[in-house]
Amino acid sequence: FMINDDGGAVVQGDASIAIASDGSFIITWSDRRNGDNDVYAQMYNADGTTNGSNFMVNDDGGTRTQYRPEIAIADDGSFVIAWADFRNVMSGNYDIYAQAFDADGSTNGSNFLVNDDGGPFTVQEGPDIAMAADGSYVITWYDRRNGTTNSDIYAQAYNADHTEDGANFMVNDDGGSSPQDYPAIAMAADGCYVISWNDFRDGNWNIYAQAFDADGNPDGSSFLVNDGAGGSQDQYSSITMADDGSYIITWQDGRSGNNDIYAQLYNADHSANGSNIRVNTDSGADQQGKPSIALNADGSFIIAWHDNRSGDYDIYTRAFNADGTAKT
Repeated sequence: FMINDDGGAVVQGDASIAIASDGSFIITWSDRRNGDNDVYAQMYNADGTTNGSNFMVNDDGGTRTQYRPEIAIADDGSFVIAWADFRNVMSGNYDIYAQAFDADGSTNGSNFLVNDDGGPFTVQEGPDIAMAADGSYVITWYDRRNGTTNSDIYAQAYNADHTEDGANFMVNDDGGSSPQDYPAIAMAADGCYVISWNDFRDGNWNIYAQAFDADGNPDGSSFLVNDGAGGSQDQYSSITMADDGSYIITWQDGRSGNNDIYAQLYNADHSANGSNIRVNTDSGADQQGKPSIALNADGSFIIAWHDNRSGDYDIYTRAFNADGTAKT
């Protein structure tokens, strides 16, 4: 079924979805129905019927671009949407904004600025968001406040009442000038979380990650996720986390000379559970990329990705048991 209700021949993209504990869900996306990119969303009941109509999330009222929204939802149905926002582009700023909503879809306050750098001519993009059961949450993004070629991963924690819990903090700990970008975040019910991202500190793109406890303290140092030979290009991770603190990271992996999908299971103590798993089963040099992962309550999981094994890009998926063995 089609989500956008504008009925026009305009472009919608960058969709993100979150599901509540009662089975209701919300989809958000970028939308050009107004002649510029805005962020829209639609609420659904658990039976798949619409709850209201499409609504615009950004409240700037101008013609600046908003795009790449991400959404997270609490156990009570309240939710937060974060996105990249160009409303301050005349001062050279590309920022991260967010909007909080109550469970009935009413706005809780206005759009708020997430990055606190305050300087002109900086770029913040690629947000992701994760939420604990109590409604506290963390937004992460990549940030060039330390130099135009030195993008780092930053994050901001929020309390359940949407007040800031501390200030922006840098996630990557390499201490150099190598770029990091496109983070992904997952959180357990108790508020502990893990952030993964693309990282060039080793002279090629790898996937690194950092674990945090429920108080937002780093749990150890950042660690390398992919175990392939050096020199491959590994990017675009997605992560999911169980309530017991175990988690799975999946990514686009170039170790074979073409892009495949790999995954790694982790225990709650952040030790690797086995080694990297190759997800796609084709034997050719076809390209697979940009995976997304979702976890069931029993620990089984599903990974979806785009795949050109048939000539055109299609969407493929594969299901796994909780121990990482494939179901199909």
